[in-house]
Amino acid sequence: QKEGRVLFPAGHEIGGGYTVVEHIGRGAFGEVYHAVHEASGEHVAIKMEPSNKSLPLLPNEAKAYRALEGVVGVPKLHWVGKADDLHHAIAMDLLGPS
Repeated sequence: QKEGRVLFPAGHEIGGGYTVVEHIGRGAFGEVYHAVHEASGEHVAIKMEPSNKSLPLLPNEAKAYRALEGVVGVPKLHWVGKADDLHHAIAMDLLGPS
């Protein structure tokens, strides 16, 4: 992936029934998108990382969110799965700027 290139543009459908609204960030692990769940209309943040990473971080992050569910300040995990054939993804509460 080239620096500055948005992998999934607005309108792109992601596994789990989500559609990208906008790209909102990038980190060492991968990309973060604002998305909407088509069935519920709920807005979420979706974090993605390449599925071929030698040390995937998202599965452990998802476990941590599940363990901390209900703790004030910790986003709720909505979905864990594959965004497409090349990316793992987690959908969580869309919070404000960090």
